[in-house]
Amino acid sequence: MALLIDFTGAATVHSGATFANSNVTDIGTPYHSPGGVWSIAKVRLDTANVPGTKTSTDVYQMIAVPAYTWCLGCWFKVIEAELTATTATIAIGDGDSTAGYLTAVQPSTTVGTIHAPLYGGSEAFNVKAGRMYPAADTIDVLVGTAAFTSSNGVYDIYALLMSYNVPF
Repeated sequence: MALLIDFTGAATVHSGATFANSNVTDIGTPYHSPGGVWSIAKVRLDTANVPGTKTSTDVYQMIAVPAYTWCLGCWFKVIEAELTATTATIAIGDGDSTAGYLTAVQPSTTVGTIHAPLYGGSEAFNVKAGRMYPAADTIDVLVGTAAFTSSNGVYDIYALLMSYNVPF
């Protein structure tokens, strides 16, 4: 049975500067523009900390996206390489499209490698230059092909967000 694990801490709320539970952080100083705040959210996925039996169809809810937020894109960086389950893949999406931001890709075994979609890629949300969230949602990691092992595999997951602070 696949795991559905919420790493957002449930109370995670994008404020434009900080996040409520310290699991997710902003990178750099958020840019305040009329009507909204731009920021890059980052959260770390450490596969050694995943509870339960890992499977090849696990979904990890990584970044809470509040209502009225535009997500322009997502990517991930290899911090510690998965050396045992080297056929495991990572896709980044949400509840509507599990690979909406990044189609399943095998993480590199080279530390520091960044995996990101090509500009104008075929992923559902990249074709549309991102996605507007009129209701709260999460940005998720979907594991594919093989389960991660519990001994290694650390990845930083990023999202470029624009919070509008006003309903549409």
